[in-house]
Parts: sequence; structure tokens; C-alpha cells
Amino acid sequence: MSNPVLQLDNVYRRYHQAERVIEVLSGASLSLYPGQLTALVGPSGAGKTTLLNMAGMLERPDEGEVYIQQVATSDLPERRRTRLRGLHIGFVFQFHRLFPEFSALENIVIAQMINQLPRHEAEERAKELLAMVGLQDRAMHRPAQLSGERAAARGHCKSGRKCPGNFAGRRANRKPRPGNSCDCLSGLAKAGTWHTNGRADCYP
Repeated sequence: MSNPVLQLDNVYRRYHQAERVIEVLSGASLSLYPGQLTALVGPSGAGKTTLLNMAGMLERPDEGEVYIQQVATSDLPERRRTRLRGLHIGFVFQFHRLFPEFSALENIVIAQMINQLPRHEAEERAKELLAMVGLQDRAMHRPAQLSGERAAARGHCKSGRKCPGNFAGRRANRKPRPGNSCDCLSGLAKAGTWHTNGRADCYP
């Protein structure tokens, strides 16, 4: 078996609220491998978002360790954590976060170039990602010209990085139609590891 691309080892996360200490994560451990599709399912307040924040290095654990590509990240300087996040983590938020003045292709190219990919390579990668989710014929459309699900799919593509090791998603507001979001996630899962927070839209 290959090595995990993302690993949480005995992670604790506590928040202080007035005189109370709220322990949201208590010894959480998780290992995700290349090509794995994982859903985090649980009631509100169970710690799903906190776990994803730990996995994506948006927060540091109070105890335990988070490994990205077998690199321990908890004590790394913020600049190094930001670099690792840019190379290996792609976040897909509840809202698609597309730039309205740019086409779908340009939105994805911008995300690739932020990770220092040359423009011609960024364009090729963007076309591959659009084809992966069946939207190559909408490459030159702007977000306002897209349906909500197509915009969301492009938001997924925008998170496809130079080295698409992990994709972290937020919960969906509604169940998608068959052949749209499920196909999109299946395509992205072929490129890396997908894990989602909240209500699972589809399972492998």
C-alpha cells in the first residue's frame, strides 16, 4: 500500500469561550491515501469543519500532528505551511468563489499560476480539469452565464492545483442531480484524494 498523502495523528483542538474550555477534537486520527474518496458525516457541532481546518493547515492542533505528504506540519513556520497548502491542498467552499470578470478557463488558470505553473502549462492543466468534469465546452463562459451546479463544478476545478494531492470540500446545500456533482467528484478523485464535510453527496 502507498503512503498516506494526509495523516492526522492523535489531534486535539480546544477553544476557549469565557471561562469554558470546549474540546472539539479529542485524539482524532485519520489517514487518507491517493485516489481515496472520503465523506465526513455527522451532526452540526461534531467537529467536521475543525477537522478539515486541521487537515488543510488553516489551524494548528493543540496536541498531536498533521502530516502532509509525510511532512510534519504543526511546528512549521507559517510561510512554509502556506507553501505546502498551495502545492498539496485544494479547498472547495460552499460557494464557488469564481472571479466574475474572468472566464471559467481563466479562473482556473489563475489558480494554477499562483502555484508558479507557467502560463502555457496552466492553460493545459485548466483544460484537462474542465474536461475531467465535462465542462470543456463552457471554457469561455463567465460565471454569470453558468448554472449553479456548473459554477460549483468550476469551483472544484479551480481547486485542482499543480500537484492535486488533496481536495477538501464543504457541505452542499441540496442534493445534486445525478450526473453532475457526483461525476465531478468522481473525476477529481482520479486526480487525488477527496474528502468532504457534512452531508455526503455521493459515495464511490
